[in-house]
Amino acid sequence: MNPPQADPGPASKSRLFCPDCGREGSFPEEWVVRTDGDRARTECPACGAVVDDRPRDRSAVEPGNGE
Repeated sequence: MNPPQADPGPASKSRLFCPDCGREGSFPEEWVVRTDGDRARTECPACGAVVDDRPRDRSAVEPGNGE
């Protein structure tokens, strides 16, 4: 039987780490997120390094989603 796990609480958030400067912060509140066309880029506010670059999730605005 496994021991009970600590309750992370309702404020559990995603954390990102910058590989260039070591900064750590809650996502998305503490990071710079820029969108350009179909791309979303997350940048470190301390050093400007790109920590994530991916296609934007466009499903919320695609036709046929009840909008």
